[in-house]
Amino acid sequence: MFAQGKITTDRNVIKMWVNARGGWPAIIRKFTSAGVEMALSIVFPGSETDETIHRLTWEEFFEKFEQQHLVFIYEDKDNYHQLSLSFAFV
Repeated sequence: MFAQGKITTDRNVIKMWVNARGGWPAIIRKFTSAGVEMALSIVFPGSETDETIHRLTWEEFFEKFEQQHLVFIYEDKDNYHQLSLSFAFV
């Protein structure tokens, strides 16, 4: 998934990476056999009409990010040297 993965918890790095790609922080509602799960995510243009997406402010996002003790794994560019949209929260 990640050609050149980086790891951070730095708020400024995360915001700059997301903003450079036109994204925004959100909670995604996932329906599973166990019920409904809410997952922190970054949404990019094209998925904003999905009713399972709830947009968050950066303050709300980082509050949840820190409560869950997450790290942000990302890559700057893909194998074609284009801005990458690959990321994960762990």
